[in-house]
Amino acid sequence: MDNAGFKKSLADIVNAIDGDKLFTGCGLGLKSCSAKMPCPVHDEFVVVRKHIKAMMQNAKLGDYNTSLELGEKYLKR
Repeated sequence: MDNAGFKKSLADIVNAIDGDKLFTGCGLGLKSCSAKMPCPVHDEFVVVRKHIKAMMQNAKLGDYNTSLELGEKYLKR
């Protein structure tokens, strides 16, 4: 991977693999949830989604190289 790849954020990777559903979807998985027709957790989940998106946008792949190499963090299932 070139240096540009290390600057990619976790949000970029999630979006490329799974789309933006994590950042836009309903907390209960409903298709019709919106501000006009909110699910019971809609307002709280909007805040959670914003925090998740910000955290993943700020997390760059290169930030984890050392901790992965030292075995402090893992990417295995």
